[in-house]
Amino acid sequence: ARVGGAANPLVWHAAYPDSDGVMQAQLIGSGTPSFTNSSMLLPDFEGVDYTIGANSPPWRGARKVENRCLYSEDFSNGSWTTSNCSKTGGQADPFGGSTATRITATSNNGRLRLGVPGSSASNTYVNSIWMRRVAAVTAVQIIAPDSNTSTTITTSLTTEWQRFTVSSVANGNGYAYIGVNISLSGEEVEVAFAQQEDVSGATNQNPGEYMSTTSSAASKYLNYANGNTVASSVVTEVKGADFATQPTLYGDASVAAVFDAANISDTQGAIYLEVTATVAGNILGTFIEVSGAELRVNDGTTTAARPWMANTIHKVGIVWHGSTMAINVDGAWSADAAYDGTLLSGALDLFRSAAGSGTARNVRGYSIATLSSGKATINTLMASNAGIGGIKDIVLLIGQSNMGGRADYDDNGVHAANTMQWNQSGELVAASVPLDHPSQPAGSMGLDISFSTEYASNISGTELVFVPCAEGSTGFSDNNWNSGDAQYEAAVSRVNAAL
Repeated sequence: ARVGGAANPLVWHAAYPDSDGVMQAQLIGSGTPSFTNSSMLLPDFEGVDYTIGANSPPWRGARKVENRCLYSEDFSNGSWTTSNCSKTGGQADPFGGSTATRITATSNNGRLRLGVPGSSASNTYVNSIWMRRVAAVTAVQIIAPDSNTSTTITTSLTTEWQRFTVSSVANGNGYAYIGVNISLSGEEVEVAFAQQEDVSGATNQNPGEYMSTTSSAASKYLNYANGNTVASSVVTEVKGADFATQPTLYGDASVAAVFDAANISDTQGAIYLEVTATVAGNILGTFIEVSGAELRVNDGTTTAARPWMANTIHKVGIVWHGSTMAINVDGAWSADAAYDGTLLSGALDLFRSAAGSGTARNVRGYSIATLSSGKATINTLMASNAGIGGIKDIVLLIGQSNMGGRADYDDNGVHAANTMQWNQSGELVAASVPLDHPSQPAGSMGLDISFSTEYASNISGTELVFVPCAEGSTGFSDNNWNSGDAQYEAAVSRVNAAL
């Protein structure tokens, strides 16, 4: 976004999925968006953090698909090494082009392979390659990322194109490999569209949608789940279910009208957003900023401010009209401050520069007739987004039945006010009795009621959020709560989602 006088109006960019479900940066007005993300981490739709690529729009809650395999359609490139085989390019590929390559074993154990650097031996990677045989073959393998557990696909390999897959952790040398082996001299296969993905932490670890690459990895962000399935190492591609509407990091496509460039000018306007700041810095250029313990609107001459807390989602609203401006944080207004009639020089940068460390979402801009009408608009938004913002303490409840509780609930006592839980459906809801642990008997109760009462008596102004994950008859020796175990990983995922 950019700002100036009438000749240089504010321009807003919103997020939307295109007809293929790929998230795009939608331009409303004029100008070109740029993204300087500095390797920012954001949670995907399952709460698994991913790194935003260079000059990529950052989408919170989307599904990222990244092809790490370089030169995915150019097997003639030197990155693809050969042993006991030859390569012949220009063959017909599965999608009607001529990017496939024929691999001919010139001796036994012919091999085509590429190593992807920067790979971790603790991460899980999935390879996929389109392949078909030219004539009968004795044994063909698709190479696994660790290069040691290749999977034989001979019985499934036909003269028709199919997408084959294998997964494993990376090799301990920092590389994750991809390729094919042909056992006997003279036998041939054709290959196309190689892809390697890091699927660590994902529920569905089957290959995702194909992305073409050259000298660097390529990625895209989708608004639907991975519906692909695998049987006998063959991928069947099916589009998954659409995600529920998510607030994006920098806009809300469902309210695109509020991003009209005519809404805001030097003389009047209102902005609403939700932000998590970690250190002092600018949120939108230098007009809305974090300074010390304050979130403030700064016109370059004077400021209006309200308190903030690091690493907490805050709802922020600002209004300016005529000679007055004010800021609202989580429903509380600052005192009115003098406004000098010009927005602070520089852009209201919705796409974050590396200078700050906050992230903003659900950004909305409004035209206002008076300061009081602008405040009324912000008040309505604050109330309609009541589940967002404010200070929250997340309490993880894990372990066996003694954490979930097996005592009968006698209807004597309730959770303290502002006690919530992150339920098994991934929703922030009021705490129930019993809490929504994975296998909690109806009519039982645990320590959560007394805990919430003691908590409320000692800590005020903070929302308590339980993340119930306890399961009876589980333990460390039973491989439930060690790192990598199912209950452990589920608890980590649910806490990340709650955050």
